[in-house]
Amino acid sequence: MYDLAIPEYEFFLISTPNSPVRDSALFRVAECHRMAGNPAAARSGYEKLLSEFKTGEFASAGAYRLGEILFAEKLFEPASIQFDLASSGVGDPEVRLSAAYFAARSLDALKKDDMAEERYSAVLAAPGTNPYRDNAGIALAALQLRNGKKSAALSTLGTLAETTEALDVGQSAALQAAALAKELGMQDKALQFYDKVASGKGDSRSEATLAALRLRYEANDTAGIIEMGEGIESRVPVESRSEALQILAATFRKAGKESLAIGIYDRLAKEFPDAATNPDTRYQRLLSLYAIKDKNLVAQVDEFLKIAKNPKQIASASLLKAETLFQQGDYAGAASAYGPIIENAAFTTDQQKASLYKWAWCLSASGDNLAPFAPTLHSWRKTRRTNSLPRRSCSVAWRGRRRGSSTPLWPTSNSW
Repeated sequence: MYDLAIPEYEFFLISTPNSPVRDSALFRVAECHRMAGNPAAARSGYEKLLSEFKTGEFASAGAYRLGEILFAEKLFEPASIQFDLASSGVGDPEVRLSAAYFAARSLDALKKDDMAEERYSAVLAAPGTNPYRDNAGIALAALQLRNGKKSAALSTLGTLAETTEALDVGQSAALQAAALAKELGMQDKALQFYDKVASGKGDSRSEATLAALRLRYEANDTAGIIEMGEGIESRVPVESRSEALQILAATFRKAGKESLAIGIYDRLAKEFPDAATNPDTRYQRLLSLYAIKDKNLVAQVDEFLKIAKNPKQIASASLLKAETLFQQGDYAGAASAYGPIIENAAFTTDQQKASLYKWAWCLSASGDNLAPFAPTLHSWRKTRRTNSLPRRSCSVAWRGRRRGSSTPLWPTSNSW
């Protein structure tokens, strides 16, 4: 049918060159060539129309069609000109919006970022039915990020997350907005985006839940993690459940809920043995065991020290062992544990002094012979003069043992 219409339009154009509907006829013959699969003839037809008419509804429609052809050929400069012409003159609002969007894409491809940003923003803000809103918002945010406009990109992504009707687009925009907000130091805003996705539908819920859990942990938001609810580890990606359990255990420990923390550590040992044998995880568990005065702590520390690599964790675990033995009244064992601590560089001077005090006390209380340790005691008396208590403890313990006293010279563990 289009093939039959083409010669009729061409005869009309030749026979009536001054017709008041000439622009309409030029547009329609070009459209017939396009629909009939004659792209070269269609392009020539649109170009002829635009060479004769600069304004009007059919000139704008022809500009849009020519812009499509040029855009497909990646001729973005002339395409942007045609789309701009179409967006300012075409009567159909959908075509006008489409022209504005493709003008933005052409300018974006040409790296004319300021102009492209203006066009994308206009498309994104267009009211009513807008099939280009999502793509314009995604492209605008990418352009703004490319130019370092992170705050503007955050605003764009936030708008897109609120206005889109596509679930996947909304969740993707919200996750990107959350990551940007976090990067900009806006933790509360980031959590708002993460929580919105986590509480909704779609495949991104588990990713958002894990991100919110991590962010709250980094911010030491113990109450916020607990408020996320029981069983949260089942709402994160399977491959990240051990991490979620470790965060929960550490959170309960910080909150003083040591029994709950130990329960999760035990669960890790059953469900994720690799994570449970991790030195960091085992160290955290030791802290909880110490807090509840677990009777098996000393044995647990000994096992931990066989695999530990972190000097600070090794030192801290050794101190937990010494303190536990001291509290249990095993002064000989405590003295043995405190001994290495007083010269351990991982401890502060104050911690070393306190350990020296208890070490000397334990040696005295256990009836041990202090003579082999005289050089260490005298060294601390001479060099650590900033605190008189350790000096006195060393001196008194030393003098007491030299006199053969069988009575401990220090307070009992209950009054320590």
